[in-house]
Amino acid sequence: MWVSVCPPAAAPAPTSATTCPAVWRARSSTTSTATASRTPPENGLGGVTVGLYSSGGALLASTTTSGDGSYLFTNVAPGSYSVRETDPSGWSSTTSNNVPVTVPAGGLGHADFGDQLIASVSGVVFNDLDGDGVQDPGEPGIGGVTVQLINPSTGSVVATTVTAGDGSYIFRSVTPGAYTVRETDPTGFNSTTPNDVSVSVPAGGAAVANFGDRQVGTVSGVVFNDINGNGSQQGSEAGLAGVTVGLYDSGNNLIATTTTAGNGSYLFLNVPPGSYSVRETDPAGFLSTTPNSVNVTVPAGGSASANFGDQIIALGAASLSGVVYLDSNGNGIHDPAETVGIAGAPVTIYGPNGVIITRTTTITGFYSVTNLPPGIYTVTMPNTLNSPTAVLSSPSQLNATLASGENRTGLDFGYVLPTGFTIVSFTAQWQGDVVVVRWIAINEGALAGYHIYRSTDPDGSDLVRVTQQMVPVAGGTYQINDTTAVRGQPYWYWVQTQPDELLIGPYPMTVSSKVFIPVMRKHR
Repeated sequence: MWVSVCPPAAAPAPTSATTCPAVWRARSSTTSTATASRTPPENGLGGVTVGLYSSGGALLASTTTSGDGSYLFTNVAPGSYSVRETDPSGWSSTTSNNVPVTVPAGGLGHADFGDQLIASVSGVVFNDLDGDGVQDPGEPGIGGVTVQLINPSTGSVVATTVTAGDGSYIFRSVTPGAYTVRETDPTGFNSTTPNDVSVSVPAGGAAVANFGDRQVGTVSGVVFNDINGNGSQQGSEAGLAGVTVGLYDSGNNLIATTTTAGNGSYLFLNVPPGSYSVRETDPAGFLSTTPNSVNVTVPAGGSASANFGDQIIALGAASLSGVVYLDSNGNGIHDPAETVGIAGAPVTIYGPNGVIITRTTTITGFYSVTNLPPGIYTVTMPNTLNSPTAVLSSPSQLNATLASGENRTGLDFGYVLPTGFTIVSFTAQWQGDVVVVRWIAINEGALAGYHIYRSTDPDGSDLVRVTQQMVPVAGGTYQINDTTAVRGQPYWYWVQTQPDELLIGPYPMTVSSKVFIPVMRKHR
């Protein structure tokens, strides 16, 4: 409310000139801006320091406001003065803190002051390692990030700040009202939350706006002229320029495309962490000697790579290819659901005129031979793998008669595990600061024990051993702690049997699995 103190109704008239003002509590109008004049109901503020100064700036007198916000200087000689208010703690002015007044002979001078409770807008910009938009334990703040306070009506910048080392920021002395808080992504990061957040700041209150960012990485590689067709780049095998390469997300959506540079290299920048596939389109006149699609996992702030080999198609040249797979039902037929390949399996191809070609399957079980002359070919596989952990379930040889320019696919071979041994369950889940790995096996037979391996992608491109010592066979139920895992990074795990070194997996982290016969390969 407005409190009039100049002069009080029951007070005697002053015998000399006086100043006769008040300090009041300003309020917010419907437009969320502080009123610069006193409007009911706006109470006076007690205990506020007010000074009376000469025209030359000398302090003549000082007082504090009473409980109703009023103050009074008496026995003031006629002349020009200024009255100055000192904002009380936690308040900011809505009027000038220095008001000039003229006191006539025997008259009054008047200076009112409006103050408003100080409001604030604060928050934190954090490294959102798992990309869920929420700051979880272990996700640190990001310092040096620019944050702006925006007037949404005009779009003008009210204030700008940068985050402290812990990622926090604060705007003080904010006038009550509606605002937009805007964050600018730091270099090397992408947002996991909106960059603009609307807030409403009450009088004397506070609003909060937090922002999540995640480090972005790269995907790179090279497409090369695989002259000898062995799937790896030798020193004399140059890169291929102008080849189209696409980056796809885990939902098979195309994210970006590029073409290789003169040396065959390509690069995707600003790739958020996650799982992707990189796909190459064979240039005209070439056939692939490696798979055209490679799965990769990009860690936060890290990188992934995928290389592709292509070979010039000779006039009338033919090709053949196939997959060595895990035959989960043991029927010797490559069923659609049997998608697990066996890596590192030796493939031997016998061709016309006594030609013998050897290949080793990729991590996905794929093999291929290109630039073949027309003729009759026989592809063979050994009866057992890993001496003799895996047993061939399909015929040990397949024949193919290749016509000029023919590309024969589907020359596939299936293997089964010996009857009995099974991993019946496997889990890998975060508990505190470690990943707890548990598995249950049955029919362990002559096994001596196990090692656990881990990779950042299901293809095992960066396979590392987690266990320092072999976990000995002890009743079929096992548990180890993976203390080197990094929170926010996706992982896949494998169980390796000892002493035959059969790798069984992959098992995704945080997912419980019940698997009869998963992927296997010999660890080298």
